[in-house]
Amino acid sequence: MLRNKTSKKISDIFFPRGSRHELFLRTLYHKVMANRFIVKQKIRKANNSYRRFKKLQDNAPLPILTCPPALPAVTFFLAVRKGTENLAGRTIDSLQNLALPNWQVVPVLEDSPISIGQNAERSADPRIKPAVQWNEFALGQLITDQDGASVFCDSGDIFDKSLLNHYYAFVSSEVKKDIIYYDCEYLSSAGGPKPFFKPSALTPELLISNNYFSRGVFRNASMAAVELKIEEFSNLLALEYALALKLAARHCSIQHIPAVLVSIQGRNDAGKDALLPVLKKHYTELGFRDVEIQHDGNGRKINWQYGNPSAAIIILSRNHGNWLRTLVQSIQTRTDYANYSIVIVDNQSTETELLNYYQELEDNPQVKVVPYPQDFNYSTAINLGVASTSAEIVVLLNNDMQVIEPSWLNELVQWASHPEIGVVSARLLYPNRTIQHAGFIIGMNNYSGHLYLNAPENYFGLTGSVMWYRNFHAVTGACQAMRRTLFEQLGGYDERYRLVFGDVHFCLRAENAGFRNLYNPYATLIHFEGGSRGVETPRDDIQLGCEEIIDNFEGGDPFFASHLSYTNIPYCLLPKKGNPITRKEERA
Repeated sequence: MLRNKTSKKISDIFFPRGSRHELFLRTLYHKVMANRFIVKQKIRKANNSYRRFKKLQDNAPLPILTCPPALPAVTFFLAVRKGTENLAGRTIDSLQNLALPNWQVVPVLEDSPISIGQNAERSADPRIKPAVQWNEFALGQLITDQDGASVFCDSGDIFDKSLLNHYYAFVSSEVKKDIIYYDCEYLSSAGGPKPFFKPSALTPELLISNNYFSRGVFRNASMAAVELKIEEFSNLLALEYALALKLAARHCSIQHIPAVLVSIQGRNDAGKDALLPVLKKHYTELGFRDVEIQHDGNGRKINWQYGNPSAAIIILSRNHGNWLRTLVQSIQTRTDYANYSIVIVDNQSTETELLNYYQELEDNPQVKVVPYPQDFNYSTAINLGVASTSAEIVVLLNNDMQVIEPSWLNELVQWASHPEIGVVSARLLYPNRTIQHAGFIIGMNNYSGHLYLNAPENYFGLTGSVMWYRNFHAVTGACQAMRRTLFEQLGGYDERYRLVFGDVHFCLRAENAGFRNLYNPYATLIHFEGGSRGVETPRDDIQLGCEEIIDNFEGGDPFFASHLSYTNIPYCLLPKKGNPITRKEERA
C-alpha cells in the first residue's frame, strides 16, 4: 500500500492504535494541521512543487518508442473565432513544434469570414489543411480513416512538444482505447497557471463539472459509432463535449497519460454557455425529466425532477444535547425539502439536557427516538436506525452537524434517486468555513483520508476544484444518502466495524455491486468534527480495514492523480533523475 510500512510498525510499537498516548498525539496532530499558517504552507508547497514538476517535465528526454510510429496521423480540429486569429496561430506553431510529424490540423471557422495569419513556414506546411466553416463542418467526412484519431482544440491551446511521443507510446494495436487523455494547465491573466492532474478512472459525474477528456485523443472509429447531428451544436468544443458524454455513458475504454501536455486559455470551461444545452440534452436523452443546468464560475450544476420520495434522516446520539439540538433545529428551520422524518438512535444517554430535549421532541410527529441500550457500535446503530423507518431514501448524519443551506436535502435526495448512483455525500465545512470533507482517497495518510482537508471552502488544488462533482471509491459516513433498497440489497453496514472504516467498507460494497459513489459539492453542511466521540480509532477497526480495504489498493486510487502525494493537500511527486515517478518510489 501507499505507506511506509516500517515507520508504521515502529509507531505501533511505541504508540499502539487506540492507546491513550496515541489518541492524545493524534488529536494534537489534527489541531496543529488545521492551523491556518500550516495550511497556507501546504498550499504554497503544492504550488511550488508544480513549478518544479513542470520544469523537470519540460527538460526530460522524450518518451522512447519501442517501434517507429507507423500509425495514422492525428487530426487536430482547431476552433477559430473573430478576435482569436493570433491565438490560433500560436496553437498551430505549437503543433509544428511537435517532436513527431504524424499530425494534421483543420481550422474550423466558427465566425465568418475570418482568416488565420500565415507566415512562410505555415504556408509551406502541407499538414495545415484548408479552413472549414462551422456551418459546413461534416465530421464524418473528415474522419474517414477509422484507424486514425482526432483532437478537438481551441485557439490559444499550446501543446507540449512530446504529446505525440506520449500518445504513440500508449497506443497498442491489440487494445484500442476510445479516448486517450492527459493532464493540463489552465492559463489566465490573473495569477499563474492552474494545473489539473486528472484521475485515471472513468468518472461520469466529473464530466458534468469539467470535461476532463477535453483536448484528449478520440479514436475515429469510436466517434463514428456515436450518432450526432452537427447542426445541433453551436461550436466545436460543444461537439467534443457531446462525444465525451455519450462515450462515457457507454462505459468507454480510456487511457490516462500522466503528463501535462496542453496549456488551455482560461481556468476551465465552466463559463462556456454553449456547453450547457449539450449537458441538458444528454441527460434528457438518458430519461431525466425537467433538466436544468446552471454554472457558477466553478463548474456546472445539474438538477432534474425526481419525484417526492420520503427521506429518513438517521442520527446517532449519546449525550451532547447541545449538538443534537443545534442539528435538529437547523434541519427543521433551514430545509426546503418537506417529505422527511428524523430518527434519533440514542445510545444510553445520561445527560439531563439531552433527556429533557427528547421530552420536547415527543410531540413532534416528524421525529422518533429509538433506544440502543448496548455498548456502542456505529454500524449496529446505523442498521437499527434504518430498520426503524420505511422511508425510500436513507440519510445518515452525525449528530455534530448543522444545516446552513436550504437545498442540502434536495441535492442529496436527487442524486440518491439516480439509479446508477450508490452512496452520495456532501461538502462538509468546519465552522471556520474550511474543508472537512470533499471525498475520500484510499491510501491517503497511510489509510484513507480526506482530500483537501482544511483547505479554503472553494479551493482549486492540483487535482481540480472542491466545487466539482466527483466519483470516489468512498465518501464519509458523517453524511451519506442512499436508496433504502440499496441499503437492504447490501445487507446494511458490516457490524464487524465498530467505529471507523464501516462507511468506506459500505461504499466499496456498493461499488462492487455496480453503483457509482458521488461527492456532491452543492449539498453543504457544517461539521463540528469530533464533537460527539473525539477522534478515537479502535485498533481492531484499523486492522480489519487494512486487511479488507487498504491492502487491495497497492497500485493507488484510480480516482486520484498518479503523480501526486497521498496527503490531504497534495503536492507533485518529483521524478528521480528525469524518470517518471512510480508507486515504488513514492512508498520508499
